[in-house]
Amino acid sequence: MAILTTKNIVQRIFQGLEELGDYLELKEGYESNENIILLKKYLKSKEYIKLKNEFSSNKSTITNEQLENSFKILKGLSIEPKIIRDFVEKYNKEKKCLFSWDSIPGNGNVNLIEFLKQNFGIDWVKTAKIEKIDNDKTIKVSTEKNYLSLKLNDEQTKVNLKIDDGRTDKFVVKIENSKVNIYKKFPIIFSSLDVEKIRPANFDLRLGNEYFVSREKYPKQLEKTGDFLVIEPGDFAILTTHEYMYVPDDLLGLISLRNTYKKLVSRQ
Repeated sequence: MAILTTKNIVQRIFQGLEELGDYLELKEGYESNENIILLKKYLKSKEYIKLKNEFSSNKSTITNEQLENSFKILKGLSIEPKIIRDFVEKYNKEKKCLFSWDSIPGNGNVNLIEFLKQNFGIDWVKTAKIEKIDNDKTIKVSTEKNYLSLKLNDEQTKVNLKIDDGRTDKFVVKIENSKVNIYKKFPIIFSSLDVEKIRPANFDLRLGNEYFVSREKYPKQLEKTGDFLVIEPGDFAILTTHEYMYVPDDLLGLISLRNTYKKLVSRQ
């Protein structure tokens, strides 16, 4: 099985790893958990830091080899689905509005400045001029030497950030009490990231141990590695995946069988 990945998708996987790592570190009973140790090791590795910086820059392409070298450290990572569900629930309850579009310029300047300093390390915003242009669809933040812009799309569903050093980012818009509020995009969470499953344009999901085929009366199990199932012409099947993942509601994942397994699906 495969799920489409792009530069922005991988950025959100990185975001998910960082925020899930913070969540697990604070969760009681997980202080010495091997997954915490593995995540900490990865997030501090030079491979991750270098790749994250390249993704944050305006570099247009990241090679599959770079991803593979980075994710090798995560070999063996396995997060329980319940932990991911608990994290998603907590994240949804506690997520805060970054700033309100309607309050810029004005009372919302403080939140905007703090957000840009904390997330992008931009100190010059403290003395920058903040104004709206393009019929209030663009927030311009500028000094004599520096410049950034936040552009609201016509549908009022997302905001695009562009910084003069080449960095870019995107944010989610929510209309709340008639106000245009800006939020961080929700991260993508994987229970495991196997470097061997990373492809140039997708991530291979492995077949899980439970399946249902229409010609059978009840669901069945693949009990050991190497077990397989056959989907006969005219049948349809419901398959589970070995990986558990959370995809935010602003994304659409396309899942399909690889051509290799159109006739035979085996548990790997």
